[in-house]
Amino acid sequence: MVSKTIPIRVACILVVLTAALVCAPAVAGDFQINLDPPGPREFILDKAGKLDSAVVEYKASLRLAPNSDTTWNNLGRAYLAQRDWRSAIDAFKQALSRDPDFSVARSNLAEAYLSAGFRDSAELVVGSMSR
Repeated sequence: MVSKTIPIRVACILVVLTAALVCAPAVAGDFQINLDPPGPREFILDKAGKLDSAVVEYKASLRLAPNSDTTWNNLGRAYLAQRDWRSAIDAFKQALSRDPDFSVARSNLAEAYLSAGFRDSAELVVGSMSR
């Protein structure tokens, strides 16, 4: 009997890419998929709620591609989900230092400031978005 299985990593990549193609038009701008090396493994862990593992993978990805604004943003979202406000704020600032026009990271930074209780900082970030 011939086995019709594929490696789990290949299956995960196919699931993420298929979901991105199907869902992207409906939620454009709400999330970004990181396709920087080493691939979407960290994104899958993040979406599965395995935040500690996702953070480790995002950091590993940043060692390979330290200028990836998307990876910095995704790392910030993982920290935000962990309620690690300071680390989230730092990650979103890193994303914005690489791309000052990255509106998703700017919005996430405002959310992190607000979650941390820094309302004035959140208002400044939101105010800079409307200019």
